[in-house]
Amino acid sequence: MGLLLFGEVRGIDSAKRRVQAVISTAAVARDGAVIEPRGWRFEHYDRNPVVLWNHDTAQLPIARAVPGERMVTEREARALCAGAQVVRAGNQDQLARAEHLEQL
Repeated sequence: MGLLLFGEVRGIDSAKRRVQAVISTAAVARDGAVIEPRGWRFEHYDRNPVVLWNHDTAQLPIARAVPGERMVTEREARALCAGAQVVRAGNQDQLARAEHLEQL
């Protein structure tokens, strides 16, 4: 699968408009910090679980996270994976964008 700007895509279900992607790993970040995937807390985020394209708060959300689809995998440097329901915004279909980037 291809690599998006925000993480590795693990799967796309076009019929359900769902995307599964790695959203965090235990790798060292640019600032030297390490956040263990099991250390994430989502209580506040889950109240309004929107997914932004490239963390851009000036744009409308592209998806809504599906809390029941989060999991931590021990392989590949302990990754936190999550599912998202992609929205259709007028003529800018974000699922088509993700599918196109997956092909790159």
